[in-house]
Amino acid sequence: MTISIGVTHMVSGDTLAKAFIKADEALYDSKRTGKDKYTFHQAPCQPEGSP
Repeated sequence: MTISIGVTHMVSGDTLAKAFIKADEALYDSKRTGKDKYTFHQAPCQPEGSP
């Protein structure tokens, strides 16, 4: 038995639906790159002060 997990965090302006989408993207990254692992959603960096 194996487990793959996608993890994210909500940031200001995120909806619950957006959080699930980000976690789902991370989950499929875990599945693509190996089994028995967890992956954090990697958001692009934004300059300080941008929305």
